[in-house]
Amino acid sequence: MSSNGRFRIKAFLVTALAFAFGGGAHAQSEDDESRHFPKPRPGHLYAVAKTGVYDITQGGNMAHKQPWFDGNFAGNVYDGMEDICFRSEFGRLVTYITDIEPVTHGNTTTYHGVVTRNGIPWATGFGRAAGLTCSATLGPIITDLDSGQIWNVSSKGDYSPGSGKTPLATGLVTPFSVVTGPNPATGTLEIVSGGRDLLYSVPPHGELTDYAGIGTFLVGLTLFQTTDHGGGPGPFWLAATTQKERQVMYMPILDERDKLCPGPWNLLAAFPEEEFDGGFPNSLQGVGSTVFVTFFSSDRTENSVYRVVPGNDPELFAFGLPETDLGGLGYVHSCGDGVVEPEAEACDDAGDSALCNADCTFAECGDGVVNFAAGETCDDGNTEDDDACPNNCLSAAVVDATEAPSAPTTSGGCSIPSSPAPAGRAGAPAQGRLWPLLGVLGLVLAQRRRRARRSTTSG
Repeated sequence: MSSNGRFRIKAFLVTALAFAFGGGAHAQSEDDESRHFPKPRPGHLYAVAKTGVYDITQGGNMAHKQPWFDGNFAGNVYDGMEDICFRSEFGRLVTYITDIEPVTHGNTTTYHGVVTRNGIPWATGFGRAAGLTCSATLGPIITDLDSGQIWNVSSKGDYSPGSGKTPLATGLVTPFSVVTGPNPATGTLEIVSGGRDLLYSVPPHGELTDYAGIGTFLVGLTLFQTTDHGGGPGPFWLAATTQKERQVMYMPILDERDKLCPGPWNLLAAFPEEEFDGGFPNSLQGVGSTVFVTFFSSDRTENSVYRVVPGNDPELFAFGLPETDLGGLGYVHSCGDGVVEPEAEACDDAGDSALCNADCTFAECGDGVVNFAAGETCDDGNTEDDDACPNNCLSAAVVDATEAPSAPTTSGGCSIPSSPAPAGRAGAPAQGRLWPLLGVLGLVLAQRRRRARRSTTSG
C-alpha cells in the first residue's frame, strides 16, 4: 500500500474516533471552548441582570463590582439574560442561562429566546424564555411566556414550532417561574409553574391540572426548607412573590401522608409601598431556610436583593446592582442537593436517609451522627454496649412502634404539617429534594434491615 493510502486510512480512523467519542469535530471544539466559561463556585449565590451575572454571595454594595459573567462569550453577546441555574454533568458544574432578544418589525415586536450552556447557544426557537430550573432528574427546564409552554431542554437543538419536539406541558397562562421536586407518594416528578394567578402541577406525562390559586399575580417561585420547633431541618415549603400586594407568600406542598396537597398560603414577608418607594419583589431563591428576593425600585434604577427567614422582616442583603432589570437568582448546590459530587461526597440523598447521613457520608451505627432515617435514636461514635448508647444505636427511650402518631391538622380534606418555627440566621443546608417525615414504624424497619445486613456481613 502506498504511503498516500496509509495516510488516508489513518486520517479516516482519527476522524471516526473523534466522532465516536467526541460527538464530531464541531462538538468537541465547542465543548473545549465552553470550558473557558467562568466556573461557578459551590455555595455561591448569583444574580442575573440583563447584561451580566453577579456573584452576590457576600452581599453589600455591588455598584463597583465586576460581573462574574459580563454577557460576552465566544463571539456571542447576551444582553437580555433572564434566569440562571447550575447542574452537575459528568463530574463538572454546568451553567444554563435564558436570554431574550427583542426583534422589531415596524410597529411589531417579537422575542427570540435562547438557552445557553456554558455561554454557548444550546436550545433555540422560543419566544420569551423566562423561568429556568435545573432538575437533577430531567435536566434544564424552562417556561415560555409567549407559547404558555414548559420545555425540557436537555437536548441541544431547535425547539421552534415544526421542530418535532414535544413540550412537557402546554396551555399555561403566562408561566413565569418553574420549580421541580419529586412526589414521594407516587415517585413522579412534579413541575410547578407560576401563572397569572394559578399554580400548576405537571407530571412528566404532560397532564395539566390546577394546583392552587392565590388570587393575584404570581411571578417568582422557589422551595425553601423550614426548621422545626427544635431548630432542626423541617419539611420543604413553596414560596411565591406577588407583585401587586408586594408580598412573599409560602405554603406546604406535601401533607403528612406524603401526598401533594397545597395548604393555606401564609405571609412570609411584606414590602409596604410607603416603605419601599413603590417598588416590588420579583424573583426568589431558597437556600436552606433562607429565601433571597430580588427587588425593583419603582423607576428600575436601583435593584436590590433582600434576605428573608420566617418570623423576620426583610433584610437588605445586596444593593447597587446594575440599572437594568434583575432576572433570576441561582444558587450552586453542594452536599445536600441530591447529586453525588465525584471525589467530594460518598453519597447524597438530600438529607438523612437509611443509607446516607445529611453530611453526605454513609450512615453507620457508631459514626457519631444520629440518623433517624436510618433507625438510630442515639450514636455516641462507638459500638460499645455498656455506655449511654447501645451498640445498635437505639436508646432505651425509643417509642413503642404500636403507638399511634398524633393526628395532623386538616384543611380542605388535606392533612398538612404545622407552620414552621422562626428560623435563625445560621447557615443552613442547601435546598434539595423533598423527603417525607418517617414514622416510628419506618425507623424500626430500617433498623431491622441494618441488623440483617450486619449479621450477613459477619457471617
